[in-house]
Amino acid sequence: TSYRVVLSVLSKLFAKQSDDKNEEEKNTQALCTACERVLSPILRDADAEWSTHAAAIHALTAVLAVNKEVGAHLLRQESIFWSLAEAVEMDDEELHASLAEIYAHAANDTQHFRDQAGDEPIKHLKMMLKSTKPKVRARACVALAKVALLHQNHRVTINPTGKLLTATLKLLEAKLAPSVHRWAVEAFMFLSVMPDVKEHLAQKEVRFGSLVALAESVGKDSSFHFALISAFRRLCVEREKPEDQKRLEQEMDPGQIEQMRQLAAGGAGAAPNERPDDPEVLQSLAAALVDDDA
Repeated sequence: TSYRVVLSVLSKLFAKQSDDKNEEEKNTQALCTACERVLSPILRDADAEWSTHAAAIHALTAVLAVNKEVGAHLLRQESIFWSLAEAVEMDDEELHASLAEIYAHAANDTQHFRDQAGDEPIKHLKMMLKSTKPKVRARACVALAKVALLHQNHRVTINPTGKLLTATLKLLEAKLAPSVHRWAVEAFMFLSVMPDVKEHLAQKEVRFGSLVALAESVGKDSSFHFALISAFRRLCVEREKPEDQKRLEQEMDPGQIEQMRQLAAGGAGAAPNERPDDPEVLQSLAAALVDDDA
């Protein structure tokens, strides 16, 4: 309850102040500066008291929860992202949950998981996936699912159809607090975008009764709605292409489009495109959802 109160207060303090773009940019910059002055020195200080360091990690998690732009600015500060890893060594459920949550937010930024940069966070998240605490496992599931989806070069290492999918489904089936289920649903939402995961679910004839039951039990909790509906939709509806991609496909052949993508990405090269969904797999999953009264 106290955490929710703090988040509520922070939401007001970090809320949008103006419809004027320039004014809002000034407000965001002021918030970034204030948070950087308070939190950055602690997170960078190797000699800081551990309780102080832990408090700063929780504070960073709270900032990310109420204002992703300000939180992302903090994570981009030199050495801060790597200093967080020390929390893994502590036997502290709340701290591990906060770290996994931070990694989930960090997945949106390519620099944190580019090539070998992502190896250490992924190693930590895999350790958290084995945690006996559902709160930690659920957040680790979200972080790993997001990294696998957004950073395809790490997909083989994470193996979304293996222990990650198993852990996510077990969380959905277990009798746990709604806050844990909400994270598990979000993880499944990200996993359900990937064609390999959908093929695996169809081949293994996985049932979705637990997801349907959860949808019925949390019908009045709006925090679940987007992730639940998105997961149901992504299981059986082909991904919609952006308008600019549709336009390009009408004007150019696939080889030319791919060449343009690689040139636009520069020397590093563009990440591979997600392969198209198999219509038969989508139909099979749609039938399973109907059988389970979705």
